[in-house]
Formats: sequence, structure tokens, C-alpha cells
Amino acid sequence: MQKVTVIIPCYDVEAYIGECLDSVLAQGPLVEVVYCVDNGSKDGTVQAIEHWRAAHPELRVELEHEPVKGASAARNRPLARVATPWIQFLDADDLLLPGKITHQLEQCAGADVLYESATYERVDGTRFVKVPDDEIEVGLMAGNLGNTCANLWSTAKLNEVEGWDQGLPSSQEYDLMLRLYEAEARFKKLDGDRTVVRERSSGQISQGAAARRWRTLVDVQLRMLRTFKKRAPHPDRYKRIQQAFFGGLRMLYPHDPEQAVALWERYLKPSGFEPRLSDLNTNGYIWAYRLLGFPGAERMKKLMGKARKEA
Repeated sequence: MQKVTVIIPCYDVEAYIGECLDSVLAQGPLVEVVYCVDNGSKDGTVQAIEHWRAAHPELRVELEHEPVKGASAARNRPLARVATPWIQFLDADDLLLPGKITHQLEQCAGADVLYESATYERVDGTRFVKVPDDEIEVGLMAGNLGNTCANLWSTAKLNEVEGWDQGLPSSQEYDLMLRLYEAEARFKKLDGDRTVVRERSSGQISQGAAARRWRTLVDVQLRMLRTFKKRAPHPDRYKRIQQAFFGGLRMLYPHDPEQAVALWERYLKPSGFEPRLSDLNTNGYIWAYRLLGFPGAERMKKLMGKARKEA
């Protein structure tokens, strides 16, 4: 029977960690060990973990401390010591639904990363299910290939790419998946929805300034674009990859318009790229793009938004 190691980075999660560990316990004997890695919590997180561990001796829980700030450093801390073939990363405020790990291990043959849908719970309690892409490259570029907690990860492949990049301020998951892709990791999509990702308004390790976050994201997407282009994907698939990259440029534009436009001019404009209708690209935006190009469409969008506010 294959087993799994669970790694949970913890930062000020006193109110969440008990329920999170309950969801791991419910996975049954497939979990060999849980590493709870405290990342400098200032609340009662450490005491909450110790209390839960004492009350549940049937599950091996190791408490570690990582002085380097950030979820990536916390996830990397026990990585070299993991003895199981699979790793389940789990944020301390998220939950695994019963049978999640069992279902994934039953279908793990021929894969290095198993990815599937997840339920996202907003701060106001509303929920929605995010379904990942079938196409690996498109999903990677769009940030829609499962997520850190919904996926199951090959220990060998994670060690091959040396784990998470602790130097990145954000988009660490995008970066990790790209490096796994470059290392010929095999991605396999599963049906189902067995993870609950709970959003918090503050306190998460990965939160940062919006401008820096979008710049980092587009930097990683640019690496993806170059990697995918070298592999000469089918033209239709490459167009979908470009659409996802354009979404990143649109998010970057309000924070760094010069960089966003420069990347558009170099990587999208020469191919005659045109945005497709989506949740992000309305019919009006596409019309403006055709007439005015990317910078003109963004300026018109800004002017129209200002006019609506003043009306």
C-alpha cells in the first residue's frame, strides 16, 4: 500500500489547525506522517498543534519550526526527509474531504502530479467549484491546473526540481509546476472535488503587494510562453496559451502599463493576436482592442470606469 506524507505550513492559524488536522485524520492509514511547520506564529498555533497531537496519538504529527518566512520555506523544510512516494501539501485553513487521498492513490499509476477540482469558500461563506483545464499547457499558463492542496505530488519529482522556490514573493505554485513540466513530469487530471480552499481576508503567508504579485506572475508566465513555444504546440493550442498569457498582461497593466504593453508588443502583437470573449474580455473590450490595440483598449476601459463612477 502506497502512503502519503502531509506537509502543513502554519502561520497564525490557531482557529483553523484543529479542523484541518481532523480532515487529515479522516483520510485513514494512508497518511504516514504529518509535518506541521510553524512559520513564526504569534498566536496560539503551536499550542493548538501540541494539544491536538496529544489528543490523537493514532496519527503521527511532527511539529517543526522554520525561521525563514514564507510558505515555500515551510513546505521545503521536511522535503528531503520524506520517505513516502507521495506528498499532500495542505494549507492550515483548508480541508481534505473524506476519501481524497484514497481516490487519488487508486489512480496514481503513470503520473507525477495528480490534479483535480477544488471548492473555494469565500470570506463571506459563499462557495464555488473551480474546474481545472484538460490541456496541460493552457492550464499552467492560466493557473488552472488544480492547486497546491487539491493536487497530489510525487516526492521524487519534487526533489528532482529541488522543491519550492523560496526566493519568489508569490506565484510559487505557477513556478513549481513549470519546473516540473520542464523536468518531464506527467500530469494527470482526475474527476471529482475533494478539497475545500478557505479564503481569509488577512494573515495568509502568501499575501503581498498587488503590483509585485502581478509582476512576478507575468515573469513566470513569460518563462512558460518561451518553454511552450520551443515545444511547437498545435497552433490552436498555442492560441489558447496566448489567451491565458494576455490575461496576465491585463492584470499587470494597471500596476505597470509600460511593461505590460512592451510584452504585448513583443510576444502577441506580431502574431496578429486578438482576445477572445471571456469573463475578462467583454464584447466591448474586444471591439476597442480591434480599433485601438491593447494600450488603447485599456485606456478606454479606464475612462469608461471613471465615467460610470461620476455618473
